[in-house]
Amino acid sequence: MTTFIKNLITSLIVVGFTTSAVNAVDFYYRTDVSSTDPTVLANWAAQNGDAQAGLPSAADHVHIQAGATVDIATTVSTNQFRAGMMYNGSGSGFGPEPTGETNVNIKSGGTLSTAANLFAGMTWNRDAGPGQAKVTIETGGAVSVGSNVIIGNLYNQNNSSTVTGEIVLDGGALTGNAVNIGHKNNQNSTGVSTGILTMNSGTADFTGAVTMGHSDDSVGTLNMNGGKITAQGLTFGAKDLTGTNAHEYTNQTANLNLLGGEFHLIQAGWVNWQEEVTTSRNLVVGAGILTAANQLTSGGTYNAKLGTIRNLINYLIDNTNGNQSISIAATAKTAEEHSALLATYSSGNNSGSTEEFVIDGQGTIYLGSDGNLTESGQTALWAVAVPEPSSYALIAGCLAMTAIMLRRRL
Repeated sequence: MTTFIKNLITSLIVVGFTTSAVNAVDFYYRTDVSSTDPTVLANWAAQNGDAQAGLPSAADHVHIQAGATVDIATTVSTNQFRAGMMYNGSGSGFGPEPTGETNVNIKSGGTLSTAANLFAGMTWNRDAGPGQAKVTIETGGAVSVGSNVIIGNLYNQNNSSTVTGEIVLDGGALTGNAVNIGHKNNQNSTGVSTGILTMNSGTADFTGAVTMGHSDDSVGTLNMNGGKITAQGLTFGAKDLTGTNAHEYTNQTANLNLLGGEFHLIQAGWVNWQEEVTTSRNLVVGAGILTAANQLTSGGTYNAKLGTIRNLINYLIDNTNGNQSISIAATAKTAEEHSALLATYSSGNNSGSTEEFVIDGQGTIYLGSDGNLTESGQTALWAVAVPEPSSYALIAGCLAMTAIMLRRRL
């Protein structure tokens, strides 16, 4: 499938689910309530301020206004869930234009499910100010998204607002299709969309790609501190559309901080990016690891995904445009962890191989294949940092003590 077709399909999915729902009703969280419980009927109103006859259902659109806090401890099902909107209607059921960060907390035992999209951080072009939202999925909590997870979204054409959205996994579970970190529904919008996905612990499973910087003037950051993400792609800035829907994406920023945990590309998954002088890409490799399952070829064999990762690493190191970077965090893989990885991804194991990329003054990035050319084989990327000066002193001291002991034995 060509890049154009893949991107077009993704765009159509986003737009289609954004604008359509059978018999959907808009539910707005009221500005005049102090309760954080979304199962309280009095907390909901229609756009005109009228009271709702019942709680939101799986067919409805839910809007959580700016500055509100919602704690989900049971099961909440909606068609779309939009958090962080400034606009909140104009009827008697609303106070002044709301401000501040929206916080949605998925508690232990709580489940949020959407038939279509989840928006964490969303603003309309009619809003009086920026939209800002944070969705936290705690241990024992779960979010199931029927379509796309959109973090930081500018909605509507010619929207000049700014928006910031973040999803944090603190031990919970998140599932969905594509993940767009920094997004616009229409590229004519001139505002800046900022999205952050932070994995501290827990799991996230996506059938589509995770894209950092999905739109013009967008900033997308993926912080991997722990846990595991499984996805079909890892995209550093959306690729240009061609054909009848031609569009050249510009001014994207894509950040991946691989500081812990694991990002795993499934068999059909790839690392995606394309050269664009206005797009900034930044990769920090710490104690985390990037793994990729072998790809099935037309001949029925399986190939390691060294090339798709190697090309990105070389591009970041070359930094031809002056706005690409790659670095190694001081808290990278330990010597013991590195040895264990080498035992798997080396020429001594199933004819595997390990490539090295030295980052001056910081350490070495390793790219390895386990040599297992079957469905279960995979590629891995990790890093080892240069020891701190104090570590050098400790190593030197140990060597000196060893030398003294050897001399005494002689």
